[in-house]
Amino acid sequence: MPDHEDSLGGETFSGEEQQDPTEQSLGDGATMGGDTAAHSLGDQSTFGDANINDELFDDGMKLEDLSERYSEEGVLGKGGMGEVILATDTRLNRKVAIKRILGKAARSKTAVQRFLTEAQSIAALNHTNIVQIYDYGRATDGPFLIMECVQGGSLLEKCKAGPIEIDEAVNIFGQLCDGLAKAHAAGIIHRDIKPANVLMTEDGIPKLTDFGLAKDDTADAGMTIEGSVIGTLDFMPPEQRQGAEFTDHRSDLWSLAATFYQMLTGKSPKVINISSIPPKLQFVVAKSLEESKEERFQSAMEMRGEILNAHSGKMDTTRILAEGECPQCAVPNPAHGKFCVECGAGLQMQCLKCQMKIQKWNKACGECGSLQDPLAEKALADLKNARDQAERLLVDFEFEAAIEKAEVVASETDSRLQQYAEWRGEFIERLEQIRQAEYSRLAGQLKEAIAHEIANDFETDLQSLRQNAPAARQTPASGLSDTADAQSERLATKQSRLQELEGIVRDRITKRDIAGLLAFVDEFLKLKPGRPEVQELKAQLEKREAHLDARNKLILEEAKDKASASIRKKVLVTMVIAAGGVVVGLITGVVIKINNNAKVAETAIANLDWETALAFDPSNADGLRMQADAEKVAAEQAEILARPPINNTIGMKLKLIPAGTFMMGSPEDEWSRGDDEHQHEVMISKSFYMQTTEVTQGQWKAVMGTGIAEWLEDLKEGPNYAASYVDWGDAVAYCKKLTAKEGKIYRLPTEAEWEYACRAGTTTIWSFGDGEYELGDYAWYDENAGDIGEEYPHQVGLKKSNAFGLYDMHGNVREWCQDFVLRDGSWFGHSYSTRSASSAEAPADNWGNVLGFRVVRELD
Repeated sequence: MPDHEDSLGGETFSGEEQQDPTEQSLGDGATMGGDTAAHSLGDQSTFGDANINDELFDDGMKLEDLSERYSEEGVLGKGGMGEVILATDTRLNRKVAIKRILGKAARSKTAVQRFLTEAQSIAALNHTNIVQIYDYGRATDGPFLIMECVQGGSLLEKCKAGPIEIDEAVNIFGQLCDGLAKAHAAGIIHRDIKPANVLMTEDGIPKLTDFGLAKDDTADAGMTIEGSVIGTLDFMPPEQRQGAEFTDHRSDLWSLAATFYQMLTGKSPKVINISSIPPKLQFVVAKSLEESKEERFQSAMEMRGEILNAHSGKMDTTRILAEGECPQCAVPNPAHGKFCVECGAGLQMQCLKCQMKIQKWNKACGECGSLQDPLAEKALADLKNARDQAERLLVDFEFEAAIEKAEVVASETDSRLQQYAEWRGEFIERLEQIRQAEYSRLAGQLKEAIAHEIANDFETDLQSLRQNAPAARQTPASGLSDTADAQSERLATKQSRLQELEGIVRDRITKRDIAGLLAFVDEFLKLKPGRPEVQELKAQLEKREAHLDARNKLILEEAKDKASASIRKKVLVTMVIAAGGVVVGLITGVVIKINNNAKVAETAIANLDWETALAFDPSNADGLRMQADAEKVAAEQAEILARPPINNTIGMKLKLIPAGTFMMGSPEDEWSRGDDEHQHEVMISKSFYMQTTEVTQGQWKAVMGTGIAEWLEDLKEGPNYAASYVDWGDAVAYCKKLTAKEGKIYRLPTEAEWEYACRAGTTTIWSFGDGEYELGDYAWYDENAGDIGEEYPHQVGLKKSNAFGLYDMHGNVREWCQDFVLRDGSWFGHSYSTRSASSAEAPADNWGNVLGFRVVRELD
């Protein structure tokens, strides 16, 4: 199955087997490079300026295991230096061709450079008539390319079967001109165009392949050695035989014309006999094969247009007419006749300047005296320019603009200016075919990109999507709502976030700062699940989290048991004494009672059955009612706290905090800062909504309409980062605007509300307990906020929440309260400043990168 032929080289001739290079041609298919010659995979001769035995090297590329993704099915082509393998991409379930160079060539610096040039050249050329490169890299046995699989055979095989019918040959030639124009527009010169390097799809679409000798016209990067000869002899233009450094895009036009010659004749272009091709094509093919580059056509589109015009066989209306000669049938007519007496064709035309009627054979207008030939030449030049612009726009897939330019040609009705009339009709038809093919290809590429996105393989398709023409990138493909630009932006965002997360995880592991790291690891694995080392890290972090959670649960249960035992002990002691009973002892905190009524009452209290307890102990009504009220309040608080947060219109989450009583401030201990934290009981009489996180930069912009302190270099920007550089007045202004926007009352919390919400029912130093070793799981502070000089307010909600479901209550940024007080520690502060009771008064105009706020919403 000889698809995907290339010029990797085949068996080497030596000794008496080696042939004279001047005698090697298409028939024997030899390849030459330096003083070696070899067969290519396409049975064509290819010269190369690289010697297989040049400097051996290691290109430093990461080794890939192709078997992890590709299932090989057979060899499509093979030579002494490499092979092309048919395979299935198991991830995307599609056929691909894997091209490899093997053996010594895989260790040749020049050969590998050429190989990578091919990958980079074709990958940048998304076009229907160019074989696409999906990926490239290095396996254990050498470099590889993953290519589009084209299974309709090569153009060489069609040529070997005999001359190709002229209409089909012209159609194939025109499409190859399209693909070549795309390459030339990108600055890429192929330098080895031949039938073996044109693959045919099963639908008959030709595709240029094997850009292994391609040259970037803007930067050859030393790939071409002065005086070296590279390419295929029979299809090599005269200047390329002198040296590869003399080639430019017009050299490819000569090779394509030689390929066209073989299509038309079925014979090698080693010896070209112009008379063997159809007469109407002889002039334009001969011009395409001129020895001098300056005498050939100067672009692929110009050559294509002239070939198509010649193939259409229309009469040359620009020839000089004898007086009275009909331009259609050449029959003589009266000198002033209006129509031909033989065929009825018109014999008059308008002056190209004054528009008066004149005879077609007149050289000048009898009214204004204008010479017609110069005016016609200028008009034709303008039409040719419009045609060329339309062709260039088509190469870039600017379809609507190309149609607009083509309409300039269509609007011309003068018979002397009809050289491009047939071109316009053919152009529009071809444009629609290319448009449909391009949108179909783009739809396939987008679907493939979506499959990669689902497989969390963002980088594979991101580059190819961006390399589509701008017009195609901005047009939704059939059956899809996304454009290539939208898909690219989404993939780029995920890829950027993935790289950011990898940096964060690596940095935190290096610093052994693992508190709160699990959230980053989880997000990373959602974007890139197939990383075993990160999965192992997640397992370790989850084990640590489970250990911490179990310990915290045990501490919480012990605290609840102590509190419950304490309450019940007080009630039961009161009941027993009131009933005349006697307390005889305490065993593990449970009062032992000797009165039967007291025992029944105790059971009822344990079951919260206050009616039964009151019936057996009516004398203790006040105590029982007080206990019932306390239990009712506790149940109501628990029900309120169990409710999920609500969202407002800007995505801000708000948690309903129940009313209650708490001990505000710190006990007299080593942490206390004196009278300003003196512990005292405070009642919060009304429930309120509190924001679950600090106000973020994104939320600030959604309300205020602009970013916050964007001019500052030390501001870490991002929609989820805590808003900082906020003074008290800024925070109040934000609340007022948010109130107007939402129709609900928003304000800063009072200092008491803030500490009540922070403590979340605890009396310990922090809401999670008294152990500083756990602080990193709940707060950003000076121990984990980053290296000196690199600290900054972090994204909100990445640490653990307190029991009320509130985040960052112990760090990140200090938060303004209504009372001109700052609560909570910051990323810059020491651990003691993150305590639940920590506070500081500050001037209202105080601001900085450690100051932010969160909001409270009042109940309706």
